[in-house]
Amino acid sequence: MSTYLIRRNSVFSEFKNIRRINSSKKGYSETVITKQDRYPKSVKLEEGDIIYVSETGVGIFAKGNVIGGVIENPETDIPTCNSVNDIVELYDIKSQSSYWTDKISRFHHKNKNEASYKFRYHQYFIDQKLLQTTIPFEGPLKKYIKQGYAWSLTELNEEEAEFIENPVIPPDTKLQLDIPSRLKFELHALFNKEINVSHWIDIDHLVPKSVGGPGNIKENLVPIGFSLNRYKNNSIPVNFFSTAENMLDWELKPGTKELVSQEKNLVNLKNNSSIYDEAKTINTNVWNRGIKAARDFYGTIMQKNYPEYYRIINSD
Repeated sequence: MSTYLIRRNSVFSEFKNIRRINSSKKGYSETVITKQDRYPKSVKLEEGDIIYVSETGVGIFAKGNVIGGVIENPETDIPTCNSVNDIVELYDIKSQSSYWTDKISRFHHKNKNEASYKFRYHQYFIDQKLLQTTIPFEGPLKKYIKQGYAWSLTELNEEEAEFIENPVIPPDTKLQLDIPSRLKFELHALFNKEINVSHWIDIDHLVPKSVGGPGNIKENLVPIGFSLNRYKNNSIPVNFFSTAENMLDWELKPGTKELVSQEKNLVNLKNNSSIYDEAKTINTNVWNRGIKAARDFYGTIMQKNYPEYYRIINSD
């Protein structure tokens, strides 16, 4: 039994994001455009081989075993296409339109200049399960962070496979404003496992980045639809201020206290410069207390606003 890595590229996704799901039969594919007698690397897969699935530039998010599409004889089982018409007649290009558009365009460009180019395609299936955490391209996996193109299949050595199963990832010790890609997709996978969603969701700051809300702790990150994200833009939960009073012994300015008392859920910071400044000062105070205190502070705010999300991030 061998172990392989798939590197996918979000450029082929409809929303420029790869959907992460558990699937009892998840299909993957590989193509080659060649003048030689060459076939996709995936034709060497055997039943039960281990497949890790990753996104280029992000990390590994799923694992599965090969359950279908094993090839006995590439020469008879893998059709050879000598023209774009051959491809269109042989394969359903509607379900993976951006993928096929790219492949056909590349083949057409080569084939029109030199008719000896051939196109070969292979699809196989795995029983895909999402990992508990996204494994970054670190340690022995560093060479894969930019290497390769979408859907390419690479056989892993023992050291690489061992790192994926038992990764040594140092925890963050300092807060930062931006959301790391690995954490964003880790939370996306976690929320999708727990909540039935039919569309892509973004991961956004609960306390806005503009006033110092950190992006590298899950206690300040929530799943949110794109339209709602635009609506929420630069608003802050009302209980951010009451939490500051209770946990930091913070004395709110009279104007802030009055405005906050009039709102139920969110306070818009756009036209309230004094509240904006006070929110930034409070966040600076939290940052100065260290990452553990910050987790407690922002976690308290999340627990009051999104108790279900708070339960999920503490159950992984």
